[in-house]
Amino acid sequence: MTGDGTNFIFLTCKRESTPLLKDEMKLRFPEARFSYSRPSFLTYKLPGAEESESAEALFVRAGELIFASSVSLSLGKIAAPAPEEMPARFAEFMKTVFPEKFRPLADAFPAPSRVHYWTPSDPAPSAASAAATARLADSLPEHAAAPFPFLPPREGELCLDCAAVAPTEWHVGIHPVAGYHSRFAGGYAPLAIPTDGTSRAWMKFEEGLRWSAFPIGRGSRCADIGASPGGGSQALLARGAEVLGVDPAEMAPIVLRNPDFTHLRGKIGQLKRKLFRKTRWLIGDMNVAPNYTLDVFEELTAAPDVEIRGLLFTMKLFQTELAENIPEYAERVRSWGFNEIKVRQLTFNRQEVMLAALKHPFRPKHRSR
Repeated sequence: MTGDGTNFIFLTCKRESTPLLKDEMKLRFPEARFSYSRPSFLTYKLPGAEESESAEALFVRAGELIFASSVSLSLGKIAAPAPEEMPARFAEFMKTVFPEKFRPLADAFPAPSRVHYWTPSDPAPSAASAAATARLADSLPEHAAAPFPFLPPREGELCLDCAAVAPTEWHVGIHPVAGYHSRFAGGYAPLAIPTDGTSRAWMKFEEGLRWSAFPIGRGSRCADIGASPGGGSQALLARGAEVLGVDPAEMAPIVLRNPDFTHLRGKIGQLKRKLFRKTRWLIGDMNVAPNYTLDVFEELTAAPDVEIRGLLFTMKLFQTELAENIPEYAERVRSWGFNEIKVRQLTFNRQEVMLAALKHPFRPKHRSR
């Protein structure tokens, strides 16, 4: 592929996002030719070596796909008459096919040290996927196997991917770890809401904060727009941030009891902008159309006495056609002075995407008072 021995990639995504990923591939990888699909699973044939890019460059571009949960260089497919025969077929594949396929890639990538096994249509970790991972890890070359195969890999490690699109059909590939989601099988963030979590918003923003890698910590001044009942605020408070929660609705008592939380009860348009003059980070999860969300954030970031370093918010795709406008939405945010912008459909997003925007470097015009 792309000059290194294989010319297919496979991608996985949320089931309902399969057509959106197809459209995105047409736009972002027009040179790729659609080959095959199952629910939540797509394969593409890439141009020959003389026409295409290196595998490393491919992953830089593929990492910017909004609707892809995972992207792998394909090494081949394994099939068997019965599910119980699949592990043996995998072991045979690793002994015979893998060395030949991987040899042209060896200069670009280290030997794979982890196995990622998942079912694209249901990628959540389970006892069954953990058992399968343990069995398949035994098939890795002895010198390549990680000493702690169930710990997430580090940046730069190579993972051997096994996407079980059916009980008797597995697709095998590789991907280098580059970014938060690529550390996990199928790009599925293994988060569980804490016992005191107030809402699903905790899942969204805990994942979003890890994905964005924003330096929010003790003393960071944040505002949560549309905060009720407080899940997103909890994710910030757990990092030691000071949080203004904006919402006309009630907040959960556990959030109100936190001394670092202040409830601004009302709609964002009704509040004086001087309340946000020390705020540096904005998050939001409003159940409105994207342009309304953008209007709210633009008005707040444009206020003369408000200087925002970073934004993290959801955009609802109530109609799938709105996905076509995502580049336009991102450019609108860029026009506000944010020079690092990325958009992704996260594990715990539903019919929505998350946008992260950062001013880097950040040089406030006014000192915090």
